[in-house]
Amino acid sequence: MNKPDFEIPNPQTLNALRQQGDPPADELIRHLFENKQAKQLNAAFRQLTLNKDIHLEALPTEIGNFFKQEGEMPTWANEDLLQQGTVFFRKYAAQFSAMLSFLSLPYTYAAANGVKVLYLTGRIHQDTAKRLHETARYLMDITAPEAFAPKGNGIVSSLKVRLMHAAVRYHLNKDKRWDAAWGLPINQEDMIGTNLAFSALPILGLKKMKYHLKQYDMTAYLHLWKVAGQFLGNIPVHLPNRYQEAIVLADKIGERQFQSSREGRALTQALIAFLEKSIVRRFPKDFVTTYMRFLMGDEISKILGIPQYNWSRVLVRPFQTNNILKSLSPTSSREGDKFLKQAGYFLKKDPVNFRIPLTI
Repeated sequence: MNKPDFEIPNPQTLNALRQQGDPPADELIRHLFENKQAKQLNAAFRQLTLNKDIHLEALPTEIGNFFKQEGEMPTWANEDLLQQGTVFFRKYAAQFSAMLSFLSLPYTYAAANGVKVLYLTGRIHQDTAKRLHETARYLMDITAPEAFAPKGNGIVSSLKVRLMHAAVRYHLNKDKRWDAAWGLPINQEDMIGTNLAFSALPILGLKKMKYHLKQYDMTAYLHLWKVAGQFLGNIPVHLPNRYQEAIVLADKIGERQFQSSREGRALTQALIAFLEKSIVRRFPKDFVTTYMRFLMGDEISKILGIPQYNWSRVLVRPFQTNNILKSLSPTSSREGDKFLKQAGYFLKKDPVNFRIPLTI
């Protein structure tokens, strides 16, 4: 199986990546804001709903050029792996949704420098539900069948998110609250960490919950996120091809960046409060922190201020036993399809409109 190149970055490379942003997106955002044309981008976003729309002639020249040039499918993209990555996600869609809330998002809060972006922009502690909603929408966009085909929207959604990040970078670079010692806002090292949080970490969570996963499925899902990562502005050579590579790199970045911070703990508490309110009718309140701690482990949980296990720890084992049987069941994909149908209904009822922040 031919795969794109991967080079695990050494400490010197990661130091350099910490000072690196996304030149094509940064240049477009700088041009639009300096020429007071940023509102044109939000207008263009409303026109861009499918991947094929990147070729619309009505788009302003600079915006149209960016979407055409950066919207090209990478030559190393493997259609078979992309299709299998979608199949894998759809089979475990409900479980991936849980991992998003209980593992992926809180995991990113452990990065003391990177989390300051979320805190300073008010992205979680002021509106946790909206952030989760937007993230779920994006996840469904890139994991839909034909997400990267002309009639899909995985490419345009990724490019929109990429430009939103570039706008945040533009604003924070001018913000007196931002300390250069933290690195560039939304830098390449943090972007790698975020990609791994949504690609490799959910797989780790599924394995902890005793799902039997095939190597090919894990490789396919990482490939899907590597393709999405290129559209999001990641340098693809630093995004892993295999699960074990991903875990090694995640640990390496964690050793460099994970430490307790006021912002990380505040964001974690906001997420916990939201989840406790959401599951109150189905699970004991304490199950939220118990499940988070189980998935992330004691070290990261301590960094985030997640309390020690209590009696609700006993609820995890029955789920694990049931999951062993589910992963062997031929009907598990039907459960995923049912979940996606329900999720699609709610997302359609309350649609997400990606917008460039004009200020922060």
